Amino acid sequence: MARALSDHYGDRVFWDLEHDPCNAAHDIHQPPALDEHIVAVQGHIRADRYANHPIRVLTTFLRDPVDKLISVYFFWKTLPPTNSPDHLRFLAEQPSILEHARATAGTAFPAYYGGFDMRDFDFIGFHDRRVEDLSALSAIAGFPMPHDVHLNPTPASPERAAVLGDAALLSDLRRALAEDIDFYEKVRSDRLKGPGA
Repeated sequence: MARALSDHYGDRVFWDLEHDPCNAAHDIHQPPALDEHIVAVQGHIRADRYANHPIRVLTTFLRDPVDKLISVYFFWKTLPPTNSPDHLRFLAEQPSILEHARATAGTAFPAYYGGFDMRDFDFIGFHDRRVEDLSALSAIAGFPMPHDVHLNPTPASPERAAVLGDAALLSDLRRALAEDIDFYEKVRSDRLKGPGA
């Protein structure tokens, strides 16, 4: 989506990269301010951050919590130190993937969507359906959003392959992330039922 927005709108996209509710270094209460020429906003931000702006195609993409955790875990392991206190602590403590799951369970969805009615989104897509969902979003937006563009991919590794092949560990991760999975599956079920769900 980032590439598609950039290709289509150029400098009329605002990249809101300083108000991530999962980054303790960010001030999520700072009021939003957009220049008049901005027609699209993208970032890791709360769903309601721009609720009072006339940006009417409100979209989000969700990813299965276990799949997302595995991706983020191995991405963070290879990412140089950032301004995120959580990332710096992760690098210092080097938790196991199950420890990381238990430490972060139940935090991301409330941070991004807590108190927000998910029915207020014009479109909710899903990572594992990105081909179909980006095609549907392209029709809504009126310009192509290719599904085959992957930015910042998590590097493959034997350790990641071992996690993906360990059924018992995957089951433990699902138990640890049960609250996140419940939220994800409810949103997914409602979304796939269609309007009015």
